Amino acid sequence: MSFFNVYSHTVKHSKDSKVWIIQNSSKTIDASYISLNEQLVYLRDNKTQRIVNLPITDFSMEDQFLFLKQHELSERINQKQISKIHLETTDFLDNVFSMLNKYFKICF
Repeated sequence: MSFFNVYSHTVKHSKDSKVWIIQNSSKTIDASYISLNEQLVYLRDNKTQRIVNLPITDFSMEDQFLFLKQHELSERINQKQISKIHLETTDFLDNVFSMLNKYFKICF
């Protein structure tokens, strides 16, 4: 069994859109990068709007590098979001416990 986190957002992927070159063939795909997961690259085809996935090794070395850099950036952003949520939750709970502690000291 495998688990992975996916973080959704509403930003369009137009900045990540380009014509990607498939190695060892004359094929290209005009698509927007979505994600990299378990060595599969997920793209949204700009013509059909369908999600396609291909092994990262099917792409040129330059494109593979771009996918890996984007993946690394996404991981860092997502990790910061998780840390921020954890800290906010911890601060909130600390405040709640502090208030409860004061309340029970007053009542008893």
